[in-house]
Amino acid sequence: VLATIDLVVTDVRLPGRDGLWLVDQLRVHRPTIRVLVTSGEVDEATALRLESEIFPYLPKPFAPEVLVAHCEDVLSRAR
Repeated sequence: VLATIDLVVTDVRLPGRDGLWLVDQLRVHRPTIRVLVTSGEVDEATALRLESEIFPYLPKPFAPEVLVAHCEDVLSRAR
């Protein structure tokens, strides 16, 4: 039984793999999973993918209340 996950917040840069790879893997099992991607910097290829797949993206640095607002926005969107 898979746990209920309402939102995944991931950085683009992760040790070994990137956050978009993580999202791809999660969507194999949960195609409608909601994600919020964040990073301090992204390369051109990643920026194009973020745009083309319409991932909600929050650039760093950000204040905690900005993160909360973005999370609420993503969660309020229809799946």
